[in-house]
Amino acid sequence: VMGPSGSGKSTLLHCLAGIVPPDAGTIHYGGTELSALPESRRSALRRSDFGFVFQFGQLVPELSCVENVALPLRLNGVKRKEAEKAAYAWMERLEVEDLAAKRP
Repeated sequence: VMGPSGSGKSTLLHCLAGIVPPDAGTIHYGGTELSALPESRRSALRRSDFGFVFQFGQLVPELSCVENVALPLRLNGVKRKEAEKAAYAWMERLEVEDLAAKRP
């Protein structure tokens, strides 16, 4: 998502991830309206189905970049090695794998 500062990029992403409801209309995922789901279910969807990297302050400074990317998978019960392998694959797709061992 690209656009000038203040154009609503973050708001759009927050709505799509079920973090905040839209001011108008509805967002459906898998045939279900997100705002109809309890927060616990929306949180579970963010861990299992949505990838979200925040711009500021949501990385764990004690973890490497690849460990931070893998964290939602780990919280969802995926074994460390498998989660980090998947996280590294995403870092490769985004061409940032050279940052894998660095800490935020």
